[in-house]
Amino acid sequence: MKVSHSRLLIVGLALATWLIDRPFSGIWHDSRFYALQALQHLHPIAFSRDLFFLYGSQDQYSLFSRLHAAAISFWGLNSGTMALQGLGLGLWFVAAWMLTRIVPGRLAALSLLLIAGVDSHYGSHGVFSYGESFLSARLYAEAFSLAGLAAWLSGRKVLGGVAFSAACAMHPLMALPAMTIGLGTLLRPAIWFGFMGAGVLLALGLGMASVGPFTGLLQPMDPGWWQLAVSRSPFVFLQAWDWDGFSQALYVVVVTGIAWRILPESDLRRLAGVTLVCVLGAFAIAYVGGSLLKLPLIAGLQLTRVMWIALVITLILIPAMLWESRQQNTWSRILLWGLALSAFLDIRMQGGFALLVLAIFWLGKRCSPGYKPPVWFWLLLGVVPLQIMVWGLLNVSLEAERQAFLAEQSSVWRIYYSNPATVLVIVSGAYWLLGRDHLPKPLIWFGSVVVAGLLTLGIMTWYDLPPELDYGSPARQAAIAPIEARVPKNATVYWVDEPEKAWFWLGRANYLSFSQTAGSVFSRGTAVEALRRAAYARPANPRDANQNWDERFKQVVPGLISRTSVEKACRDPILDYVIARSQPGAGTVHFRDPATGWGYELYECRTLRDKTLQYRAQLP
Repeated sequence: MKVSHSRLLIVGLALATWLIDRPFSGIWHDSRFYALQALQHLHPIAFSRDLFFLYGSQDQYSLFSRLHAAAISFWGLNSGTMALQGLGLGLWFVAAWMLTRIVPGRLAALSLLLIAGVDSHYGSHGVFSYGESFLSARLYAEAFSLAGLAAWLSGRKVLGGVAFSAACAMHPLMALPAMTIGLGTLLRPAIWFGFMGAGVLLALGLGMASVGPFTGLLQPMDPGWWQLAVSRSPFVFLQAWDWDGFSQALYVVVVTGIAWRILPESDLRRLAGVTLVCVLGAFAIAYVGGSLLKLPLIAGLQLTRVMWIALVITLILIPAMLWESRQQNTWSRILLWGLALSAFLDIRMQGGFALLVLAIFWLGKRCSPGYKPPVWFWLLLGVVPLQIMVWGLLNVSLEAERQAFLAEQSSVWRIYYSNPATVLVIVSGAYWLLGRDHLPKPLIWFGSVVVAGLLTLGIMTWYDLPPELDYGSPARQAAIAPIEARVPKNATVYWVDEPEKAWFWLGRANYLSFSQTAGSVFSRGTAVEALRRAAYARPANPRDANQNWDERFKQVVPGLISRTSVEKACRDPILDYVIARSQPGAGTVHFRDPATGWGYELYECRTLRDKTLQYRAQLP
């Protein structure tokens, strides 16, 4: 089968975009937790006392950390993480390409480009995205889920089952929605609904038999735990979601619903309908079970993560609907082009704009079905992509500031490349290429040079590790060696405001940080213990003591930490050492981070507690 030049150019463009938007920038975001879990497997004595593991973690439901631990043991922390991230991104791209082949003809290449290029964030508070640019179990679970869904849609049931088994072994919460959608495409509706109902009854039965974690279906969260969990992780609970998450969900519902109505009978139409049902059902169960009944298992399942696969499927449906619109009337073309343009809008605008376009379509088709708009009408519609381009370019600096504030690792030129204006131009050019069966040779050569250049740029700049995240550099290892020799492996260290340095540079368990309270949703013990430790840590750093998601953005990064604040933290008898940015000589040992130039003091808590007791004994 001969592959057209246009398809090759678009696939190459998609791969280049995928690499440019997802470089290796070290261990950041949630990759910190997965690296920490891998280190815990390698060094259980050093990390078992960390607050993140003290009351259990979700690591027990995944094999990914063992895979990550093996890579770290073989290649080292940074190199092992980089190797797995590169492999995971490669698997994800190939699996997405397999899934897009459900779209007829050359449209698959355009769907792949959309998936690679548009904003991949989903849900509330901008926390999660599909095909993440850092290493996590989610990356592999998504890749295997896409492969499993592609296999089932092409009739290869055994291969699909193997792929979904691998996805469940990596991250069952990410595999569950994709597998449910896949079963919906395989089974008749009555059997599918019966299968899901039987699963619910089985879970309830296991809960009644006191089999963990299914007891979380019968025992609601107490008020204290509930308040701490919602405050710490509002993106888990629908009543605490911001409008961005609902807007995107509304957009997905509109697109899948329209696709189910207008596409001809096919696997693609069935996929759209099943996705629509799964999104609505997941949100309903999440709200009733997690927000109203406050059931910890429903909250922990985070059923709204169905949005990752729903968003991918939505982006696959858009090119198919656009191609179908060529034979439709004017109002249908307005509807489908409007929904396509919505994919490039800011997430908070997607849902409202999709509803507006749907309303225009409904009114136009009802009141004036044979209407042929004048030229000015089409020019007015052109304002939409124009404003996308203008605001996309104007918001580059704001996006750079936001990513710096959220500690997201991205170069400014990458932000320019991935902003909606650039992506819209790229996708528009790709759509134009689709309608050309025979391209002129000069255009083929020009396109090939551009795509080859972007691929080279993506490959050459993919390794983009900032010096401050290179914990294994020789200079850093030499600087931390005296501290590592002084601090026992089983010690608990409070590295003020920088738990990553305790974990990945010093190799010790950390006492408290906002990051370590991520498990509060899953464990009441973690939430309560973090609250207890916060009373000791607050004088040294309110950011570490904070358990409120929104408040963490309002708190100022601490400067030099006083010895008095450290003494208050050391009152907790379980704390062995404190490392903080302080004046030289304030602690036991002074050392400097060669990557940042910051100086730190090591404080021995036992010494500080003994001096406090001696001082109190001398008081009259």
